[in-house]
Amino acid sequence: MPLGEVVKPIAPPAKLKREAYCQTGATPIIDQGALFIAGYTDENVKALPADEYVIFGDHSEHIKYVDFSFIQGADGLKILKPNLGNARYIYHVFQNFYKKKLTYKRHWSEAKETLIPIPCPEKSKKFLEFQAEIVRILDQWDTAIEKTEALIDAKERQFRWLRSKLLLKNPNAKHWKTETLGHYIEEKKDKSTVPDLHPCLTSSRRGMFLQDEYFSKQVASKDNTGYKIMSRGDFTYRSMSDDDTFVFNKQDIVDKGLISPAYGVFAPNKHMDADFLYYFLNSSAFKRALAGEIQGGTRTALKLNALKKLDIDIPELPEQQAIAHKINTAQQEINLLKKLANQYREQKRDLMQKLLSGEWRIEHKEAVSCHNTP
Repeated sequence: MPLGEVVKPIAPPAKLKREAYCQTGATPIIDQGALFIAGYTDENVKALPADEYVIFGDHSEHIKYVDFSFIQGADGLKILKPNLGNARYIYHVFQNFYKKKLTYKRHWSEAKETLIPIPCPEKSKKFLEFQAEIVRILDQWDTAIEKTEALIDAKERQFRWLRSKLLLKNPNAKHWKTETLGHYIEEKKDKSTVPDLHPCLTSSRRGMFLQDEYFSKQVASKDNTGYKIMSRGDFTYRSMSDDDTFVFNKQDIVDKGLISPAYGVFAPNKHMDADFLYYFLNSSAFKRALAGEIQGGTRTALKLNALKKLDIDIPELPEQQAIAHKINTAQQEINLLKKLANQYREQKRDLMQKLLSGEWRIEHKEAVSCHNTP
């Protein structure tokens, strides 16, 4: 059945604007953001009573299950009360079968058409027993996912501390040499002379991507002759910014790729470890050093020539490599945990498909099943 037929949207008795959120308070605030609880309040406003709700972010597409009293924060939230079946069962199935659009618009009109399998609709007792048993099983996977995500969060905080200690508060820094960045990098000026010489790349704040994968379609100029050629291990950044933020990415996707002439391209020379350079360029210390070099008004520019003239304190190559190795090891631990969390999510999706299709039967002391039952 469509989701819109098994749940009913309810209107909250009150809403709070984002500026009213507090870090502590008697009543939690739920909004459409990624955080499960967005904040708290002690304001004298009427909250939704404790019950079981499925929450959908109309713009963000985040899906949550809430079983306590709360106040809605901001707009764009659909508070759904099941009128058929187990709320947590509907939450699991909606989360599994809804295909996110990942665009900023209202999504409820499409989301409510998500098909929700309803086992044993003609046998209400069996229906509820079967749903409850599926919830019990899937909750075990959710527990594993939540524990892994908590560990990822702890490891990422530890990673930030380690990176800061090694790059910003290193006791050996007093022995580091002051040189211009140009002493350690070389500009790459090679350009394509024919169209489509190599795959097109894009550099974003989230990293490097193949352009057709990042945008789901080819958005580069039809004639990319004259695009800069990036070899594996080269660095790039967009030379214009709307908020004074510049992110430096290392190209590790293809042996050779093309990137727009709007991007600066350079590579470390024999005096610089590539991994150390990546961490250093994206450190808060380097961002502060950049403040005096960027130019412009509402949009700021950072030319590669200006970047190369910047004075920086850098250790000798062996120490660079030792620092990069420690940071890489910490990053690899995080990557492995993220891979494990994704495996748990895939296992949960596969398990749900098998349970709902009857390919796998639920067996426990009362043999709850909707398949081949009298």
